[in-house]
Amino acid sequence: MPEGVVSVGQYYWVISSPSIGFFNGVIQIPLSALAGVTDPSKLVWLKRTNSGDTWVNIGGIIQDGYFVSTITFDSFSEFTIGTSSNGNPLPVELNSFSATVSNSMEVTLSWKTITEVNNYGFNIEKKLANSSQWHDIGFVVGHGNSNSPKVYSFIDESVSPGNYFYRLKQVDNDGKFTYSKQIQMEVNSLPKEFALFQNFPNPFNPVTKIKYAIPVDGLVNISVFNMLGQKVKQIINTNIKAGTYEVNFDGSKLSSGTYFYRLESGTFSQTKKLLLLK
Repeated sequence: MPEGVVSVGQYYWVISSPSIGFFNGVIQIPLSALAGVTDPSKLVWLKRTNSGDTWVNIGGIIQDGYFVSTITFDSFSEFTIGTSSNGNPLPVELNSFSATVSNSMEVTLSWKTITEVNNYGFNIEKKLANSSQWHDIGFVVGHGNSNSPKVYSFIDESVSPGNYFYRLKQVDNDGKFTYSKQIQMEVNSLPKEFALFQNFPNPFNPVTKIKYAIPVDGLVNISVFNMLGQKVKQIINTNIKAGTYEVNFDGSKLSSGTYFYRLESGTFSQTKKLLLLK
């Protein structure tokens, strides 16, 4: 019995009718290639003769780390993978899902899809490691229908120290949904190095936020300067314990224009530009 191993990265696979008329064969795919599938036992192989035809459930079993189906090749055929619950192709093939934490205690979630069908978008959900309660923290719009890779990201800002789990809830246009795998992320309370972050919003009128990180206790000075290098505002000048902080800068008494803000603490100094538009 000839055996064919298909490759991932496509919405469906096309197999032409063999010259000998027909033959029996095995179609299989590694379970490790099916990123985002939480319950492989619900998968089925689907077949149709022509594009636009109804997909027919031809079954499938889990065997030695592969999702397998034995079929008869007697005509031109298209194959894909679906679920036993609806007999339709998998709406979204999730290729990767990961998280990183920045020095400013922001968690950046990144994921990639290989194909998308009827994809409305992704709800981002989060929970503490010692909790059973998931919370919806944002939404990212999907690409609807696509047979090319798409890359997504979402930033969970100003996360308190703790141990968290994140997951994606992929939602179809008809309201059906599936969950991704869960990923765990530990956010530590103290930054590892000094950092001055870009103010937000920028441009601003008249108030903006400035975030900074201090890895050790010490005297911290943040001041604002005009284009001539003249100090126009001292935001803070005091001893601060190690941590990540955010402070408001009010430019209501200044004229529109470009300014610079500088963080100084010990031997560390960093300057960034901000733009006031009135």
